[in-house]
Amino acid sequence: MTLLALALVVLGQADAGAPTVDVVSGASVNTTVDAEVATDLLAANAVNDDVGAGTPAELTALEMGFRGKLHATGWSRRARFDFDYQGRQPIAGNSQNTAIHLLYQAELSGDFFEKLLTLGLGRFVVPSAGFLPVDGLRAQLHLSKFEFQVFGGRRAITSTRTGNVDLSTLLPAAGASAALTLERLRAELAVTFNRDEVPLAQGPTSSFDAVSIAARAVGRPLDGVVAGAEVSAAQRASYVIGPTWNSVALSARSVDLFAAVAFVEARPIKTLRIAYDFHFQQAGVYREGIRLDPDDPTVIADGFVPLFIDNRVRVRWRPFALGWLGPDVRFRVRPDRQEWRFGGQADLAPDWAYGFCLRGGFTYEMMVRTGVELAPSDRSYWSASLGWRWKGLDLAAGASNVQRSALPLSGRVYTPYDDTPTKPVDLSPFNLEAQRLGFVRAFYASGIWFGGLDFEQSLTDGRERRFFVQLGARLEKEW
Repeated sequence: MTLLALALVVLGQADAGAPTVDVVSGASVNTTVDAEVATDLLAANAVNDDVGAGTPAELTALEMGFRGKLHATGWSRRARFDFDYQGRQPIAGNSQNTAIHLLYQAELSGDFFEKLLTLGLGRFVVPSAGFLPVDGLRAQLHLSKFEFQVFGGRRAITSTRTGNVDLSTLLPAAGASAALTLERLRAELAVTFNRDEVPLAQGPTSSFDAVSIAARAVGRPLDGVVAGAEVSAAQRASYVIGPTWNSVALSARSVDLFAAVAFVEARPIKTLRIAYDFHFQQAGVYREGIRLDPDDPTVIADGFVPLFIDNRVRVRWRPFALGWLGPDVRFRVRPDRQEWRFGGQADLAPDWAYGFCLRGGFTYEMMVRTGVELAPSDRSYWSASLGWRWKGLDLAAGASNVQRSALPLSGRVYTPYDDTPTKPVDLSPFNLEAQRLGFVRAFYASGIWFGGLDFEQSLTDGRERRFFVQLGARLEKEW
């Protein structure tokens, strides 16, 4: 369970207020089904015919996405089946993504001895410092306000999330977790061991063993205040990465990953929200060297440690029932520079506007290198739209702009400090909201069906556009 999931649990418990009574009691319900299926199409193209941009000048892609989720219960809700699948399949284009078909969960579980013991068999995601789906068996013991879990099996999806692990490949995984749930607090501790695989540029794959530990807690110390924290550490592998052309080899060692996250949100009144987030992360990485000539033992060594400390403050105010607006401030500290982000967001939708809403935001990032002068790297982002919301329908039309000087911004072209209308900077064709563009967006949801479309047209180059459409259905039923 992630820190966000824990927060939602605590928020749900705290906002419940007085006890509620279910219209249909749990004893009278034998079977329930909560299912969701969806599919989508994404078409995108990017054009850059400048010198050095590469060929072909126009990159195109069309891909289809799939999503299916199911939560079913039976045997008076003592037996459960959970299923979660997501996939993306390229269909056409000269710059296609890799096909991805991931089965996140397919587990049959049941409660025994008056819900004292829960057993699960199949594929499930376990509490861990990182993403860890497992094929195997888990057992969960419930004792008053305590919850203990042990599991064992094999890793089902690698940490790169490039695909399901082949059934003929054994990547052992095991671990345990303990949780405490009180009226205003939920805390969890998890320790895991697993074997993982990473793809290599100079070989098929490389496997390694790793141990991780994670501790997290979310609570509501006062009415109107929610706070949480998480500390996690994980081992990482030593492997070879880098290009394979011209016999260039780069050996990189990543030793341990440590992260600490904390947040607090206060709602002193219904129309005011104040939130603070803290994030510290460090990965010990060392470039063991670059060897330009395989016959020359000379190695150019370079060591570095990716590290940052992030502080963020957000304020949201709802004056006179006009809507939510407020500033955002972020301060990130790195060993070689400091990054400031200032901005604000507004979502205005007063009741007297008959469903019309005005959304807008502006962000400016300023980078300051410590000790050495930094090349131009400040950037700004703004977005504005006019929309209409009514009975499950949400429409919006507007424009957005990303302006930044730090290059390179994509793998297509490198034009230092030259971001002008005559030489636009192209980003990935699949990166939405990544250029100067106009957009139209629509989403509709009813009791069963939901769907949406998102169309973006580049305002810099009329040949570039992106189109996304989604259609799905949801079913909730009980007997």
